[in-house]
Amino acid sequence: MLNWAKGVGKYKWKLCGRTFSWDGEHADDPGDVLWIGTSFAHVTISPTEVTVGGTQKYTMRVPHEREGATVRIEVGFPAEATVAYFETKAGWTIEHKMDADGRIVGVVWSGGFIGEHEFAEFNFLARNPREAATLEWTVRQIYADGSDSEWNPATRVRAAP
Repeated sequence: MLNWAKGVGKYKWKLCGRTFSWDGEHADDPGDVLWIGTSFAHVTISPTEVTVGGTQKYTMRVPHEREGATVRIEVGFPAEATVAYFETKAGWTIEHKMDADGRIVGVVWSGGFIGEHEFAEFNFLARNPREAATLEWTVRQIYADGSDSEWNPATRVRAAP
């Protein structure tokens, strides 16, 4: 859920539009540790575990944890999954991102908004890969003031029991 980048002797990550760093012993700002612990809202995609080869309904839950509103959501799909169908969402338009072969590799939802203390769910259907894998989704949540948060939920694809 956090985006980590290892620097020279330091870890840096972005969460809820803020960049944090930690050298293994000390945070740049000790108050950041408390702030991180209280930031529970993040984009999730469920289910988090599925079986190989099946067609699955996925639900992306987008909570809004700041002042203002979420006005745009950009999603990149894992190459191992074939995403093909999307549930309509009142107030939101969807733009499909296609590769050279016409495969949907991402989408952008825009035109709607998610207000303070609210969340929205976006549903889509995808064909799971034929072999066990971890599907890594990329989500960019964009707010009315132009700032953004990046999220990387994952789904484990396992063999049937």
